[in-house]
Parts: sequence; C-alpha cells; structure tokens
Amino acid sequence: MKRLSIVISVCFLLASAIPCHADEITLKNGDRISGTIVRKDGESVIIKTTYAGDISINWGDINTLYSDANMQIVLADGTSINGNAIQSQPGSIKIKSGEILETAPISLDQITAINPPAIDSTPVKLSGYANAGLSIADGNTNTKNFHIDIESVARTKSNRFTVGVAHNRAETEGVESEDDLTGYMKYDHFFTPKWYAFTNAIFTKDQYKDLNLKTAVGVGAGYQVWETPEKNLSFELGLNYVNEDYILAEDNNYPAGRWALSYDNLLFKQAAQFFHKHQVLLGLEQVDDFSILTQTGLRFPLIERLNATFQVNWDWDNNPAPGTKRADTDYLATIGYSW
Repeated sequence: MKRLSIVISVCFLLASAIPCHADEITLKNGDRISGTIVRKDGESVIIKTTYAGDISINWGDINTLYSDANMQIVLADGTSINGNAIQSQPGSIKIKSGEILETAPISLDQITAINPPAIDSTPVKLSGYANAGLSIADGNTNTKNFHIDIESVARTKSNRFTVGVAHNRAETEGVESEDDLTGYMKYDHFFTPKWYAFTNAIFTKDQYKDLNLKTAVGVGAGYQVWETPEKNLSFELGLNYVNEDYILAEDNNYPAGRWALSYDNLLFKQAAQFFHKHQVLLGLEQVDDFSILTQTGLRFPLIERLNATFQVNWDWDNNPAPGTKRADTDYLATIGYSW
C-alpha cells in the first residue's frame, strides 16, 4: 500500500511539472487573458478562449504576451519571423525560434501583424460577362433587333482594370433603323481597401444621333463601400473632358464633372441579381451640356454559368445634335455567360 502511494505521488508530481499549453496576454491594467492567440489584424488581436470564445483586444492595451505555439510575426519594416513569443519587459516581447535562436526585445509598436492570412496564389482575379439578344418579327411587321455586350474585369489587391463594349443594331422593313457602338475602359488604383483613384474613358458612335464619335476621358476618386460575391457598391467623382464629333452638326467639346455609381446585389437566396449603374456628365462651362447613362436590370442564373438578363438602358443627352431626340431607351432580354 505504501508503495502504491509513492507511485501515485510521483505521477502527480510529473503531471504537475508538464507545462500547460496556453498563450497568455497581460494587459496594462494587470488583467491576464489565457487562450490561443489567433491573429493580429490592424489595431486588434484575437485570442480564442475556452470560456468566452474569440475575444478581440485593443493592441494598445497590451502590456506583454506569451505564446508557446509557433506564430508568424510581421514587423513594421516587413521582416517576418516564425517562432513563439517570450515575455520580456513591459511593452515588448522576445521571439524564440527553435531551441537556440532568441531575438532581442522587440517593441510591441513594431509588430504590424500576427499570423497574417496567406497571400492568394492567384494574384490576378478575372471576372466578367458576355450577353447577346436577338429579336425577329416577320409578317405584318418585319423587324430585326440585335444586341451584344461584353465586360471583363481584372482585379488584384491594389488594382482593377475594366474594359467593355456594347453594340445595338436594328432593321425595320429591311431598312436599318439603329446602329450604335459604345466602348469603355477604366483603371482603378486602391490606396486603401476602400479608397481608390481612377482614370476612365468612354467612346460612343451613333449615326442616328449624328455622332461620328463622342469621347469622354478623365480622372477622379472613388469609394468602394462593398466588394463581395454577394453585393458590390461604389461611388465615383471626378473630371472629364468631353469631345463630340458630329457628322453634320457643329462639333462640341467641354470640361465636365463626372458622377458615377455601380451597385449589384444577390436576391432571394442567390436566385436573382439586381444591378444598377449610372454615369452623369455635367458641363462646367454651360449647364445645358449634360448627359446621363443608366443600366438597370435583373439577372437570373440558369445552368452552370449561363444566365438570363432583363434590363433597361436609358441614354439622355440634354444638348443633342439638331433634329435628334434627347432620350434613347432600350429594353433588353439577353442570354449570357459569366466568369
């Protein structure tokens, strides 16, 4: 019996000598929080606890921290160190890598990230769509209508490049009644996850508006409110230079302010997508020189990447060529492919 008591005592001492594997954060007010340090992102650090789940702690409230697990620690100069954090004097830590290597004290102010997310192995993300629609009526009315539009977007962490084209053509009783072509491109450079600078250009050719070529090019700033697979919203404000080269009328050119919005949102558990885009150009020399382009519609997924789209495009030119109307409205039903 005595021998059994000795064995139990020895086992208890050995068990108590085994360190408890837990990270610990000490706050400036003296509080201690134990758990597993998940990451530091921005001005907060996340620690996972068994008693309160994930806790977010302001980095500026931390006095020191300890971790016996290997972490990736990124410093302000871009240096990345893998190791476990050892408590040091207040306001700093030491990082131990392996059994021998140990850094000098590192100020907490110099640590910008802990366990940052892995860099995307595909730095350029491509997305876009191609839509086409055809309407033919034969009999008492003989009409043919054709529409195609294509847009492609290349996105990296700091840059976004958009290019697109749209074409409409129609015949009535064998006589052409519509033929227009629009091309556009835009480059966005993100200075923060939300704010970006852009340069844009749009080109329009429409002989039934007497337009040999209308161009608008410019620069500005934008704010990306949302950018997710479910919803996107951005606002833009800038300056454009507009040049209207008419076939018969006198040419016109002027500086203009530009306002634009782009919004889309998945609805009904991704059964449909609502979208709306508009661009307003307002002349800075004459207030009657302004134009508005809008696209509004619903897109419905079919099979794989195929979808059906119903949309209304509205084009308003407040100062058109003599003999032409201010507004053009297109009602479109198309089948498309997205990527």
